[in-house]
Amino acid sequence: MSLIIEKREDKFSFIVWEIDEDLSFFLDKFKICDLEKQEISNFSEHRLFEWWSSRYLLYLLENEDKRSCVLKDGYGKPYLQNSSKNISISHSGKKIAAVISKEVIGIDIQNISPKVDLIKNKFLSARELESGEELELLNLMWTVKEAVYKAYGKKKLSFKESIVINGFKRSEDAIISEVIIEKNNIKIKYQVVSYNIEKAILSIAFENASI
Repeated sequence: MSLIIEKREDKFSFIVWEIDEDLSFFLDKFKICDLEKQEISNFSEHRLFEWWSSRYLLYLLENEDKRSCVLKDGYGKPYLQNSSKNISISHSGKKIAAVISKEVIGIDIQNISPKVDLIKNKFLSARELESGEELELLNLMWTVKEAVYKAYGKKKLSFKESIVINGFKRSEDAIISEVIIEKNNIKIKYQVVSYNIEKAILSIAFENASI
């Protein structure tokens, strides 16, 4: 594994790696609990690789003497057993990203790809498309919405109609987005910080957070 970027801040810590190892690399790095063994018992080799590599990054981020079991709630959102900290993970090609925070959080990484241009009308409103249709911007808006979707964590949410991007501003090394989820009587504000990392976009969404 090769480290691409690692940040440890007061509100969050995240790591992005490029993975070249075989599955065997991870198997002796830490022990997994019985519930995790049950979860992965029927996984394909590819899913096992993604599972072990993401749990390894969370293990590094947690930075504790004893590793927490990573389980999933009723909506499939991962969480740390017996911990107040929140987590999120994402994969794109050989890149893998993981984040841990006291805040409600979601992370997404996406290798910049022309494929997003084919689906732009399915996940962006007409107003959002007015921001521009450059390939990097489209990929940015996709990862922003995907990170918010993961932070929300309850699924059944329209990217186009329910996740609204209210503009961008640049900080020293990142792009900050203000995003609102609007669904029925629900209205939740998110702030998303995005980084351009080696031909990929990484976005981290915080619920009602100031970064």
